[in-house]
Amino acid sequence: MPDKKLISVHLPRTGGTSFWLNLKWHFKDDFLPDYADMEIAEHGIVLKKGLFRTVENDDPLYERNRYILQQALQIADKGVGNARCVHGHMMAAKYLLLASKEDWTFVTWMREPVSRLISYYNFWIENFDPANDPDPEIQRYYKGSETLEKFCLNPLFRNTCQKYLWGFPLDNFEFIGLTEHFEDDLVYFARAYLGKEIEEVNLNKTKAGKTAAQTLDPGFRKEVEAFHAGDVALYKRAVAMRKDRLG
Repeated sequence: MPDKKLISVHLPRTGGTSFWLNLKWHFKDDFLPDYADMEIAEHGIVLKKGLFRTVENDDPLYERNRYILQQALQIADKGVGNARCVHGHMMAAKYLLLASKEDWTFVTWMREPVSRLISYYNFWIENFDPANDPDPEIQRYYKGSETLEKFCLNPLFRNTCQKYLWGFPLDNFEFIGLTEHFEDDLVYFARAYLGKEIEEVNLNKTKAGKTAAQTLDPGFRKEVEAFHAGDVALYKRAVAMRKDRLG
């Protein structure tokens, strides 16, 4: 039976919530959630704490990256206790030093970038009410994203996956599932990494349903893909890696 310790990086709107529940059921008390890095990874800030300035573009921020490397040193020194699975919205580089000392396997899920953006936008529309949170940093975080078109071209949401994977080559992942093939890839993952059959669970779906089915004007879609060229390149590489895995 497989006996791997897992670092599972949850890239937003890729099916990670369903995956999280499956991992939690399997690892039980040995499961460690880490959702500390979402604002740091995506925007270079800790909302409501003011530790970092907001990202205006997709250039790496010195303070953000310095913080993550400091975290990597602390985690490598202290370890993660008895945990055998760490999962969440964290920057993958934070656990790279730990994996150089101990036997950990990195896994993640990716999604076609435009579909992921549409899903992210619908999730935001359903869950964020600016009237209920006057914090100026949060207001700035969402300003200029009132429509799907504005959201897709908002620098704050540019190349989100690339930001999470700063300093972490894609080849370091032993497994990358694709949301478009969630059921098949989950079955493969469960057999290969958990040594069991697993039942698919879908959570955290937006009311819009299958957002990938929504269409954009072809010209605008090309503009979005160019704006998020970093994430598009990562996804194409993940597709090629899956093809190699399937033989």
